[in-house]
Amino acid sequence: MDGFEDWNPEAGISAPVRTASTLRVLYRKGPLPVTTIAKEICQSHPLVINWIRQLKALGMVRSRSHPRDARMSIIELTDLGRENAESMIAADEPIEKAYRALFH
Repeated sequence: MDGFEDWNPEAGISAPVRTASTLRVLYRKGPLPVTTIAKEICQSHPLVINWIRQLKALGMVRSRSHPRDARMSIIELTDLGRENAESMIAADEPIEKAYRALFH
């Protein structure tokens, strides 16, 4: 994780490293409730709520009420969040190449 904090800005990624899985699942699957995000990335609900708060403060996600259950929030990417997710995906290839070189 520490290495990515130094490298991410070079790749155009300003999101906190630990929030990457949240951004990626929202990018792949669209707007989702927090409980679904937590299940998709195999993390606790409170931890995902913390990450969502961080991403909201950075303007990368927004929330809206669920149309059938006002107690539930739906989380969706903003344009900035989408750009960060796309930068992460674009960075996958050189990262995977480096790992292959290290372990083969």
